[in-house]
Amino acid sequence: MMDSERAVEVVCARLIGENAIPLKIRTRKGVSAEEVNELFLAIDVLIDHYREQDTVPKKLALAFVDVFMGFSVADAFYHQDELARYEDIGIALQDKACALFDGA
Repeated sequence: MMDSERAVEVVCARLIGENAIPLKIRTRKGVSAEEVNELFLAIDVLIDHYREQDTVPKKLALAFVDVFMGFSVADAFYHQDELARYEDIGIALQDKACALFDGA
């Protein structure tokens, strides 16, 4: 089971780290389902952890700033199926961010 400290590390690494998912998308390095699943699991841990708290760490909040744009790419950049996948990930992240910060 992932604890909240590890979950913050995972979210920050996957969203704003040097091997972040949005960076991989922009550089066409590919994003595995495992990376996305780990990110979503970490966010779910944090939603539960911060549900009754008034604040979240600044670096966690920073990771979600303009999160959807990191998953929105030009139509000619990827095949339509891959574009839809990244857009779906971005939408899911927005929904999870709302759940995380609504409880904070």
